Amino acid sequence: MATGGVEYVDFELFHPRDSKSRQVIRFNRGISSERALYTVLPEEICQKLGEPSGTFIQLISAEGVSSEVELWALGVRYKDKQCITLVVPSKNEKIILGFLTLAQLGLTYNLTQIKYRDDQFFNSLIYEHAYDILESLYGTKEALDVYREVMMQYNEDWIDVLVNNRDYLLNEWRRSSFVVWFMSMYFYSLNAAIVSLFVGLYPYIAITLRQALESLIVAYMADTRKDYTEISDPLSRWDIAFNEFEKTGFKNIVDKYLGNDKDLANEILSLWKELSSLFIHARGLLYTFPEVSSIAMGLPLLAYVEGDKEPLLILNNSVKKFRKIFKKLFDKWSTTWLKKNVHDTNNASS
Repeated sequence: MATGGVEYVDFELFHPRDSKSRQVIRFNRGISSERALYTVLPEEICQKLGEPSGTFIQLISAEGVSSEVELWALGVRYKDKQCITLVVPSKNEKIILGFLTLAQLGLTYNLTQIKYRDDQFFNSLIYEHAYDILESLYGTKEALDVYREVMMQYNEDWIDVLVNNRDYLLNEWRRSSFVVWFMSMYFYSLNAAIVSLFVGLYPYIAITLRQALESLIVAYMADTRKDYTEISDPLSRWDIAFNEFEKTGFKNIVDKYLGNDKDLANEILSLWKELSSLFIHARGLLYTFPEVSSIAMGLPLLAYVEGDKEPLLILNNSVKKFRKIFKKLFDKWSTTWLKKNVHDTNNASS
């Protein structure tokens, strides 16, 4: 391995259940490695030294084609450090060293070209504590369940929807408040949720979920109410709808405009109250975190611990509820918006 400007690094790979099955792999160091989240290895190496993890991710090619890939679990050893990491199998013999593998081994500072800052807190958080947090994430079932649910939400409720409706959504971006919400605020909330899990700040997922829920309802209302659809600009329409939301209150808005679907209205209000009372309001945290959790340990966080399990179960249930609400509203919006477009087209041609 070259020193100074490291050009390559040798890692020993081994089977998670049979450490005698091993192979040394040389990874080239470059910009692609530093930008890759997961390590990538040839498919035959994964089959030889790994086992299926049961975790699936969505990959999008340069042509915009989406494909589902199952991650494989492999053992990785570097000097006196070792871990079990998740790997993307490659059919074209690609070998890329992923950032998560480095973080699990505690090598993000040693083997990447990330600049060292004159800030001890920053350096400790990025280069030391990431290892413990990620290690405990994969070692705590409740945390891993939330991570997998959020990843399914990202893959199925955002990437799949975008890929399957790409041309339509990009065309409606200039007209629909709902599409603006989907392409901006929903995308932001999903990324924020993933990052929050990686640093142990999972209560902030509840904050982004409630923001996404409120803005989703208002965007849906802006696109489906007749008195709002006369406003052509989607951002202006959304902003005006938000003004009504602030004056009227979330519960009254839901009861007023979604009251014809009592089950859906109740699901929305139930989730909104749950997120507010258990995670958003300060008093709620007293009941949500009855045991000492990682949150109670202060920053920088060390790991997911026993006291996190119950709150993580609650959070996982909230994510599932949000996904259900989103799918229902997306279907209702699609039908209403399509009818409006047909009506507008007929009026323009008559």
